[in-house]
Amino acid sequence: MKKLFLLAFFIGIITAFGYSYWKTNKIPTINKPKNKKLAFSIDAAPKNSIKGKIESLSGKVKWESRTATAPSEIIKSVIIQQGETLETGEDGNATIIFPEILTINLSSQSKLSITQTLPTNFVFDQSNGSITYEKNGQTPISIRSLHLLTAMNSGKIILTIDKETAEITISVKKGSATAAFNDLENLSNVVNIKEGEKFVFNDDTREASME
Repeated sequence: MKKLFLLAFFIGIITAFGYSYWKTNKIPTINKPKNKKLAFSIDAAPKNSIKGKIESLSGKVKWESRTATAPSEIIKSVIIQQGETLETGEDGNATIIFPEILTINLSSQSKLSITQTLPTNFVFDQSNGSITYEKNGQTPISIRSLHLLTAMNSGKIILTIDKETAEITISVKKGSATAAFNDLENLSNVVNIKEGEKFVFNDDTREASME
């Protein structure tokens, strides 16, 4: 009996010691970080982007919203924002106004994508037609047209794309602009265009001239 009592006594001490050690040295629980939801939304443009308005239109004009899968014809003024596209038909014309920043006039058979309209920089992608841009503020304005990038410094320009001849022309009516492109040898070229000058760029040969 005495041996059984001593055995039970030692087992009790070991159990108590083990519990005390586990309690003071137990492995901490690792909390997995929660996945943060991204603020990006297809439905809405960034909160700080600036919206414009299709102020006037005539003839066939199509507008593709951020959530649309194809452009639809419009017959009245609508708000246009970053991530949307406007194009005109054979008899179509449209004017987009970003108050105190920029006025854009699309002639017939023109297509323009509104790539970015943040207060720090406006970026457009013109893929066809003849479009007039008139800068009214200090916000930097950039226009991509095929393999040519144009920065409006000030004033008013007319940018025309002729897909049949692969020629892009920039006519500076007021102020100045800067054109940049890489030639077929991948060398960078930058050309300053002054008021009254006409810049001609061949998108196939990646060559440019001034008239």
